[in-house]
Amino acid sequence: MYAVKSDSKRIVDLLLKLNIDVFLKDSFSWNALRYAIMGHRKV
Repeated sequence: MYAVKSDSKRIVDLLLKLNIDVFLKDSFSWNALRYAIMGHRKV
């Protein structure tokens, strides 16, 4: 989530290659995809 919020394409790519849990949610019940969509992120 932090990599998405920081628009860090390199880190996002690396984490996806490492098969991270993309459905993990934070304390606000948001996942990385929601941060990407709602924050108009480039990654």
